[in-house]
Amino acid sequence: MILENYDQALFYEQQAFAIAKKMNVRDHCKEITAHISNIYKELKQYDSAFYYLEKHNLLRDSIYDLDKERKLAQLEAHYDIDKKNDENQLLKKETDQKEQTIQQQKLIGFVFGILLILLIGMLAALLRINHQRKKNNDLLENTQNEILNQKNIIEERNSELITTNEKLLANEKKLLDTNRRLQITEKAIRRKNENILKQKEELEHLNNIKDKLFSIIAHDFKSPLHSLKGMLQLLTMGVLTNEEIQSLATDINEKNEHTLNLIDNLLHWAKSQMQGLEVNSQNIDIEAITEESIALLRPQAEKKETILQSEITQAAWVHADPDMIKLVIRNIISNAIKYTAKGTIAVSVEHQENQIVTKIKDTGLGISSENLEKLFGADAHFTTVGTHKEKGTGLGLMLCKNFVEKNRGKIWVESKVGQGSVFYFSLPTNSDMLLDFEN
Repeated sequence: MILENYDQALFYEQQAFAIAKKMNVRDHCKEITAHISNIYKELKQYDSAFYYLEKHNLLRDSIYDLDKERKLAQLEAHYDIDKKNDENQLLKKETDQKEQTIQQQKLIGFVFGILLILLIGMLAALLRINHQRKKNNDLLENTQNEILNQKNIIEERNSELITTNEKLLANEKKLLDTNRRLQITEKAIRRKNENILKQKEELEHLNNIKDKLFSIIAHDFKSPLHSLKGMLQLLTMGVLTNEEIQSLATDINEKNEHTLNLIDNLLHWAKSQMQGLEVNSQNIDIEAITEESIALLRPQAEKKETILQSEITQAAWVHADPDMIKLVIRNIISNAIKYTAKGTIAVSVEHQENQIVTKIKDTGLGISSENLEKLFGADAHFTTVGTHKEKGTGLGLMLCKNFVEKNRGKIWVESKVGQGSVFYFSLPTNSDMLLDFEN
């Protein structure tokens, strides 16, 4: 708005300059050019400001020169008149000395008459100029008054606009604050919706796993129970020989061990899904846990004519939950026995920086590259039959992955069909414990 005020003031000053220039009132032209130069200076248009400043200086100098010329002309006129009078007097003296006095009086009268006429003419011209100047001054004064009035009106309007703008800014700030609060609320609601949706997807996924597991588990539970029921019926009937009873008992015992292992895995899985399973980290020896698991599972391996051995020659201390790691080692060895017949299963360890990697290698059937990606997936129902048509649920390896990761470790597998498999899992060591052991 301030720029618009200067533009209007400049417009009126230029109109006044045009009028003064047309009327040839140089004094007013000089003042107006100074005003215009100051306005352009405020507008930072320095070229135009300098141009009107030069005009102002030229007008000031021309007015000064005009006064000088007028005074000089008067002096020259007096000088010429005096010179002519002197010449006339000399001529009259030469021609007629007698009439000198009369001619001088006439000449003096004539000169005075001319001077009087000139004086009257000059006075009339001055009066006319003064009248015109007064008229021009009145016109310029009226124009300036009008400019001032317009300027006051513009300033009042500018003040009103500033007040209105301040109110609008205050309202805009309120709207921005309200909008910001709404955005924060919207983000919070969106975040809650995302969490709800995520929880819903997790619940649906867990329900699907649960349904699949229960369908498999129901079948696995029925098989040994049906066998036991059939054997009891045959025993009641008394139609079995001692050799047949021994054979059936061995078969039922194997199925019972499989069922107990399944129940153990299922209970651990259920506890982990209910988020009630806490990690109780301790300093444990992988070598001792391996020997314990091998002693428990060696009868199963011997039935399949498979050598089960530990290649760990010294203590391998890690910081982990002992129950979880026992289940991990037992499940991986059980899987190796399931897919190995007349082969070898060996457990070894490798000491690395701040961790120990346990390696369980078998010479069994091996795993295809497609199935390798499914082993530790979220779908717990993935499984294949063993060398003696053993069935499984796929729950064991999922628990292994879950328990190893809960103990800040990693689990992975390398395998080729027909060349066996190697399962690895790493666990962090306790540096102080290792130092004591080395000492």
